Amino acid sequence: MMHKLFLTLLLIFLFSFNVFSYYKNTNSKELSIAQVMFLTSLKKADKGDIKTAIRLYIKAIEVDETIPAKNENGLLEKAVTFLKKELKRNPLDTESRYFLGRIFEIRGDFEKAAGEYKKLIKNFPKTQYAELSWRQVNRYLFMKTLQQ
Repeated sequence: MMHKLFLTLLLIFLFSFNVFSYYKNTNSKELSIAQVMFLTSLKKADKGDIKTAIRLYIKAIEVDETIPAKNENGLLEKAVTFLKKELKRNPLDTESRYFLGRIFEIRGDFEKAAGEYKKLIKNFPKTQYAELSWRQVNRYLFMKTLQQ
């Protein structure tokens, strides 16, 4: 419970620095879907729903890479720490394992991301997160072949 509160406060603190400047520089009065997801993730984190906050944050970045704090390693490190603690507490938590892989991927650590995805595929092959992991691994392999 204490680690969720700490992470919630940290997320709010880190996001607050970037949110004002990001939206101040936005000329449009309408928010994009990614911006709405990002703001909703802040609200979820504020209410202590860390997993939903991470899910929305990841989705917002997938839609719009200019979302604030994408490259804030401190924020992503805190998410990694939170997810690792969740997995230590409950090793069968496929959602946390998948999110951990996605966070590694966002950070650019594709080898670690692939390792998490492979664990899901091997140990929980019939889950939705194994299917999503297959997609991510295939995407990673495809991108790797394009770079050669």
